[in-house]
Amino acid sequence: MKKILALLLAVIMVLSLAACGGNGGNESKAPETTKATEKETEKETEKETEKADDTTEPAGDDKPYEGAKLEFTTRIQPGAGLEELRALVAAFNEETGAQIELTEYADADYESALKTRMASNEMPDIFETHGWSRLRYGEFLEPVNNEPWYQYENDVARGILEGEGGVGYALMMTSSCLANIWNYTVCMENGVDPWEIETMDDFYAAIKKLVDAGIVPFVNHNSAGDLTHTGGLYTSYDDALEVHGEEQLNGTYKFNPSFKPQLEFWADMIEMGAMWEDRSTMDSDMQNERMATGKSVLYYSNGTGYAETCHELNPDYEYVCTPYPAIKEGAKRYVAGGEGYTIGVYNESAHKDVGMAFLNYAATSAAGQTLVNKMGGLPALTNMELSEESYATKLANECMERYPDAVYVNMWDREYMPSGMWGTFGEMTPSLYADWSEENQLHILEELQRNYDEKWAAAHEK
Repeated sequence: MKKILALLLAVIMVLSLAACGGNGGNESKAPETTKATEKETEKETEKETEKADDTTEPAGDDKPYEGAKLEFTTRIQPGAGLEELRALVAAFNEETGAQIELTEYADADYESALKTRMASNEMPDIFETHGWSRLRYGEFLEPVNNEPWYQYENDVARGILEGEGGVGYALMMTSSCLANIWNYTVCMENGVDPWEIETMDDFYAAIKKLVDAGIVPFVNHNSAGDLTHTGGLYTSYDDALEVHGEEQLNGTYKFNPSFKPQLEFWADMIEMGAMWEDRSTMDSDMQNERMATGKSVLYYSNGTGYAETCHELNPDYEYVCTPYPAIKEGAKRYVAGGEGYTIGVYNESAHKDVGMAFLNYAATSAAGQTLVNKMGGLPALTNMELSEESYATKLANECMERYPDAVYVNMWDREYMPSGMWGTFGEMTPSLYADWSEENQLHILEELQRNYDEKWAAAHEK
């Protein structure tokens, strides 16, 4: 009995040890088995994630506009911002995958090309409005008031872009700063400080002093702008010699007699010997050479970009831009601050969303800032910094800082004249410079009236 009990006890002990050994084996291998399982699980998870990524974010989704093709028309020329514009477009394309292609027009061809495309309703997806976003292209442009960058458009820009309608149609990156451009160095050498000229009486006195010093002050020649850029000072702006803006807009305006004082102003300058004998035939090269060498000291009605051109020709001379003289006692001084560099999006574009994204990029990116610096004029976006690298921008900023109370308004012909009148003024300017007699002045007024009536009627045909 004792032997049997001992044998049974031995068996139980063996079985117990075996059981312990089995449990120990499982416990010792469990961590390895778990790690292997976790690795496999991680691999499976990664594969599932990759599959999910393939489904929700296919290749190229980090470039949301991959393959979208758009046309962008420009009139900007080499050396005047075209290289910077190309870089802006290339940067946007690289970041988004879009394929925006520039169609580059000669400046002289741009307006007619856009008019043709408007007539056929085949507008580019993105285009420069060259001063006419609201007045000419409004019905073709996508409103931008609700775009995130629109908050940065300054008061000058909004006043021009929105007008009375309250709707902004484009991205205005710069505004023009167009008034009197002076060769400051030569003026000061001859006892004339352009910054001290406030009224028309001051202006006449300064011109006489320069003429007496043997200088031909004006470098103006046969540009339509000689008559249009100051048209509002005589006929339309709030402090004009006479205010006829409403009549000009509704088609009832009469050029005679309200426009005649402007013709008389130019006749006075010719009689004073303040203009060149070849004023009606002078070309731009001669104009630039005379200003850059100090033979002339004033372009009456031009932008700061012109001053930059002359300064590059001769860095020894400095220039300033001043507002137009007050046209009458107590009048505010004016600067034509119309659209500078402005672009918009065609409201029927198949890729309107891409176009609007490009406007946002142009308004907020470093590449957009570079373009603004090159374009000169006044930056229209408050988030953009003024660049002292641009001579034109520097002069525009100086003008605004010295004359914060001056009125910066849209260019007169854009705001108040029917489309096509620029060409008429371009014909009448050399006619006036060749013959400034009373008889020819009346003839010019008749021609302006006839063309105004015809073009206003054509623009308002139903």
